[in-house]
Amino acid sequence: MRAPYIDNKDAKLCTGCSACAYACPTGAIAMGEDACGFTYPMVDEKKCIGCGKCYQACHMAEPNDLKHNGEPKAYGAYATNKDQLMRSASGGVATAIALHVVANGGVAYGCVAHREDVRHERLVSPEDVDSSRGSKYVQSDISRAISQITTDLESGAHVAFVGTPCQCAALRRLFGKRENLLLVDLICEGVPSRRMYADFLNDLERECGERVNDFRFRDKRKGWGTKNPTVVVQGGVSAKRQRYSFDYPYYWLFQKGLILRDSCYACPYACRERVGDVTVGDYWGVESMGLGYKLEELHNGISCVLVCTSRGQSVLERLGESLKMCESSFSSIAAGNTCVNRPSRCDQKKRAEIIGEYAEKHGAGLAVSYKRNFGLEQRIWESIVACMPHSIRVIAKQTKRLLKKQSGGR
Repeated sequence: MRAPYIDNKDAKLCTGCSACAYACPTGAIAMGEDACGFTYPMVDEKKCIGCGKCYQACHMAEPNDLKHNGEPKAYGAYATNKDQLMRSASGGVATAIALHVVANGGVAYGCVAHREDVRHERLVSPEDVDSSRGSKYVQSDISRAISQITTDLESGAHVAFVGTPCQCAALRRLFGKRENLLLVDLICEGVPSRRMYADFLNDLERECGERVNDFRFRDKRKGWGTKNPTVVVQGGVSAKRQRYSFDYPYYWLFQKGLILRDSCYACPYACRERVGDVTVGDYWGVESMGLGYKLEELHNGISCVLVCTSRGQSVLERLGESLKMCESSFSSIAAGNTCVNRPSRCDQKKRAEIIGEYAEKHGAGLAVSYKRNFGLEQRIWESIVACMPHSIRVIAKQTKRLLKKQSGGR
């Protein structure tokens, strides 16, 4: 028996984790790209001996066996270190966990972007952890990290891995529930391909007229949750012209869920039963949940945290005063994060058109799709919302919640 995708060629059955290639004893499996840059296992039938190791390594073969059952404990949280908090996408919880593990002699693994080369790397110092900070809305490559994780686990080192649920599931399938492995899965809406991201950066370079080294999807210069990415050019400085997130075709199409990997729309891990020991994400809608956060706290960012195992709870307790935590509920977190209940959704007919245009025209295809689907009325509304000060948005949401409560939830 071989991994489901290898025999069935159903794209929904493969997340591109590369665990099958790692497990193959004869090197018969290599990861290759399709027309849109999404990676899938390619088998050299001459080398395949039919041993079934790829099936044993594939987390999509039996995904339900990898999840933690029961109601997770829920929290709102943020890092008390102001600098750490402001350089994180939301509340800085994943960074706090990684820093704690590294400070105590362990090893963390997180996503690091070297322009379009977005991959998981071994983090052994605060500087390493800092390089993994922030959101990257693109699929990272974990293939180069798996062998390092194997070595670290076998040496007895404590390892913390921060990644998407499917990446965490891949490691759970490969290594089991080991006491020295902590999995932190991120609330994930899905991922575009690295090739799409590379084309996007190349288009940005042509617009800027200089080398673009990085694109920071989430910038808190005007507050958490505002639509303010940052383009970073040579020398690590910000480009002179900065625009809103909806002004970039790649970013807007991602936010609408129209350029994600096929498997993302059928993700078995987008549910209450999590695969990680700890789940971390943005606590969207927290200002309307009555948890008592002040405007300054909401401006700086709040993470939601779901704890599914005693190992995860123990790590959070050891963080002590480095995190400010507030008890919450799964339902409150799910109200603003639909992907803890179900996978991403979109108009699949529209997506097929967009994916087809990208396969044919690459970045230019995304630009055409963006212009066709992002109408003037929608652009005007997005611009109005983006121009609102963060405090006004918070007050508006709180007022809406109060009015809804007074009307009996109608």
